[in-house]
Parts: sequence; structure tokens; C-alpha cells
Amino acid sequence: MRVPQKVIAAVMAFGAGVMLSAVSFELPESAVIGVSLLASFAPSHA
Repeated sequence: MRVPQKVIAAVMAFGAGVMLSAVSFELPESAVIGVSLLASFAPSHA
């Protein structure tokens, strides 16, 4: 059975979009954790 190239391209494009959205969904959480960790070690100016 031969799958048309357009079908393969559509599946690969969908997969790439899913991967990109998963990575971009997790990045803000990592950034917030990293910033809060750095802030906990910063000297206070109070």
C-alpha cells in the first residue's frame, strides 16, 4: 500500500505543531521556577 506524499506531509506537519506547542507550553513554567529560585538567593534591599 502506497501512502500519498501529501498525506505524509500533513501528518508530519501536525506532529511538528504538536511538539512545538508542547514545548512552548512548558517553557513559561520552567522560567517562573528559575526566576523564583534566583530571587530566593538575591540579597534583599529592605
